[in-house]
Amino acid sequence: MTVCGQLKEMVNAYLEIHPNVSLNGIAKKSGVGATTIRRIMSDSIKNEPAPHTILNLVSVLTKEKRLFAIIEKAQGPLKKVLEDTFGVYVTESMPHARVNELDNVLANPQLFIVYKLAANRVGTSREEILENFGSQGERHIQTLFEKDLICEKDGKIHAIHKDFALDPDVLLRNIPELLKFYKSQEVDQGNNFLFSMSESLSGEAIQKIKEIQKEALKKIYNIVKSPYYEGDIPFFLVSCQDTMKAHSANGVYK
Repeated sequence: MTVCGQLKEMVNAYLEIHPNVSLNGIAKKSGVGATTIRRIMSDSIKNEPAPHTILNLVSVLTKEKRLFAIIEKAQGPLKKVLEDTFGVYVTESMPHARVNELDNVLANPQLFIVYKLAANRVGTSREEILENFGSQGERHIQTLFEKDLICEKDGKIHAIHKDFALDPDVLLRNIPELLKFYKSQEVDQGNNFLFSMSESLSGEAIQKIKEIQKEALKKIYNIVKSPYYEGDIPFFLVSCQDTMKAHSANGVYK
């Protein structure tokens, strides 16, 4: 059974349970193009869909938003694709959820930063947003309020979805805006860190490094979410690895 074969079975099962739902309805709920879904159903899709496309579709078909639960319920090739791509979130202590609406709204890099600030444990304030984005920041706040994605409590602005996972492509487009907050002139203060490394390696070495990164991120996450370390300093971290090959076999280096 292939990934597309599994997805086709899941769509058919979903349609049997929900006879009033169409492929267009599934497409609208999942954010996956109707054309892509039809190609899966007609066995005419040549390449395996992108991992985030698979995740969005499975989330709707299983009515499950929690990443660890989605991966836990998956089987066969489908499970392997999801584990390889999103395995860092496979633990109940990292309950990141897929909220498809956020992919569209947070495609705006500045809205992404505002929402990230609001998603912090202590939330954010209008003053902090205005300090970073000026009058445009006020418009971003209004946009998020109008879409019911933030709320205000005790003078603080909070995200409705604190633990969320974005479409990787959306996140990638937003990273440059996030990195504008990196202050190289303040390295001596001890709050920031920048390091880059490259080398020619075997596939086995790349996988070993990936596993080390995943374990490190889990430990960092436990610190970030521990009430013991709660503070008022907005902190961000970006972790990334990839090959510098123009093309690679699907799934080898993910």
